Amino acid sequence: MDTALKYRLDVIIALLFLLVLIESYRVAGYFGPTLLVVVTIVLVAFAPE
Repeated sequence: MDTALKYRLDVIIALLFLLVLIESYRVAGYFGPTLLVVVTIVLVAFAPE
């Protein structure tokens, strides 16, 4: 599979996962800083090599 395509799929999956997390945290009352940290970790973890 093409690296760029795989990266895009990984990002889409990560964003869907983030959406679930965001809803959970919004219900719990946590939002801004947690979201920023999670997004940064996801982008670093899934960056193309």
